[in-house]
Amino acid sequence: MTKRIRAAGFAVLVLAVLVSSGCKGPRHEEGHELSFAIENELTNLDPIKSQEPYSLQVIGQIFEGLVSLDGHNQMVPVLAESWSHNKDFTVWQFKIRKGVYFHEDDCFGPRRTREVSAQDVLYSFQRIVSKESYPAFVLADIVKGVGDFQTGKASDVSGFRVVGGDVFEVELQKPEAFFLHRITSPWFCVFPKEAVSLGPDVFGRTNGIGTGPFLLKQRSDTEVVLEKNAHYWRSTEGNLERLRFKVIKNEQIRLSELRNGNISMMRLPVSLIPGVLATSGSRPDEFRLKPPFDRDFNVGAFPTFNSHFIGFNCDKMDVHLRRAISFALDRNEIVKAITNGSGLLSTGTVPAGLLGYQPPYNGDIFDLERAKAELKQSTFNANTMTVDLLVHEKDNTELLGQLVQSQLQKIGLKVAIRKMDYNAVVDRMIKGETQAFALALEYVFSAPQPILINIFDSAKIPVPNFWHYRNPKVDADLEKLRHVDDQTKANAMCQRIEKQTIEDAPAAFLYQLRNLVIVRKNISGVAFNGHSIPLLWQVRVGPL
Repeated sequence: MTKRIRAAGFAVLVLAVLVSSGCKGPRHEEGHELSFAIENELTNLDPIKSQEPYSLQVIGQIFEGLVSLDGHNQMVPVLAESWSHNKDFTVWQFKIRKGVYFHEDDCFGPRRTREVSAQDVLYSFQRIVSKESYPAFVLADIVKGVGDFQTGKASDVSGFRVVGGDVFEVELQKPEAFFLHRITSPWFCVFPKEAVSLGPDVFGRTNGIGTGPFLLKQRSDTEVVLEKNAHYWRSTEGNLERLRFKVIKNEQIRLSELRNGNISMMRLPVSLIPGVLATSGSRPDEFRLKPPFDRDFNVGAFPTFNSHFIGFNCDKMDVHLRRAISFALDRNEIVKAITNGSGLLSTGTVPAGLLGYQPPYNGDIFDLERAKAELKQSTFNANTMTVDLLVHEKDNTELLGQLVQSQLQKIGLKVAIRKMDYNAVVDRMIKGETQAFALALEYVFSAPQPILINIFDSAKIPVPNFWHYRNPKVDADLEKLRHVDDQTKANAMCQRIEKQTIEDAPAAFLYQLRNLVIVRKNISGVAFNGHSIPLLWQVRVGPL
């Protein structure tokens, strides 16, 4: 191995940390307990079966992977104490940390626990890429031998190996200088075979054995209770002894429970912002709470890896029509109306600041005159034809569709909004059976390179290249990007690639949504990384 990378990582986004101040709080916080309200059922805590961010927020407290992101989105070693790669970035080795033990459980027999080994990592990663695994797609197209493993042609993944007893090795089909940024999410964590062997009705439901700072004590579809791992392998700054994740679907009820002291912390949904939040007026990214919330609570704004957009089917819409729509959309108006000021305007798909990345355009590309000129060059007859736009029940897309409809009328484009179930929209999008669709993506990748490669490489049609976008020059540049180790050079290449995709307009990218969190004032150290994972082992509960 020619290069060894230790704990340094890369500096990315600096996330705000909530400031603590003394304040009388609810009785349940005595004994260093915190209750976090979430919006969705927690039906399964098996990492390979998690399909939404709410379960991952809990999974991220129980399980750990080889690497992770801290509150500043810096790469940190976790179960891998160090890693290295060969010259062409096709083989990666991870030295597994000694002295890390799984949570105590009867599944281990009389000793009730055992030390984590490279064999556990091998077992976990093979299960992560199995046919039954939801996150398998992240590694299936890059790790050698996954295809044969999934089709039953091989009993093991040839690209996963244990070397020298304590080293886990990954062999890739193609070079990737940024491979680590595929596996920073809690999806790619390590779990023991003994616990998984208890069966699907046990593991992830009543049993969740990992190595993390908290261990599972109780789970139902409406509440998960975690307790501090007294034998955790590293020291932590927090003082929480118990965590409660409480499912409260109704937004108004969540807010009422927060005010009444029955929960300690909640994410602030966009719909509640006008009644709860006010901008400071000095900078658009500073927030303050309105009375009476400002008396007992603080608010934090945490950028996360997401992108909200209107996507186009490039096989059904020519480039001039796509450009006309993209240039005709007033993103400043959209961000204000749809996100109540909590969104960050974006014209491209890569979140700003990711590994120091800056987008090619600092502001909007709104240009009505160019939009009209592009529409004239299109084969689309705006006098007789209508653009079909699919929306769904999530992410306020129906309101977004109405706003898009209104804005496009200014260039003479008629839009027919068709509301469908979210899964139906995704199904039609993947099958290429629609012209345009409103969607949002939460990226599992923590670097701009894999985002661009997966979203725009023509080899990724139809998933996740949902727009059926093809540009041979972009394909060639993306292939070159795989070999670039220097992040500054990689960011410059990504900027050129993203500028080209904005010009080709496979989608009209609109904004990135920040994670707004309200927390009681006697609680400090709250932070989320870009995967929307709360780092609750850092949290401290102060005097009441």
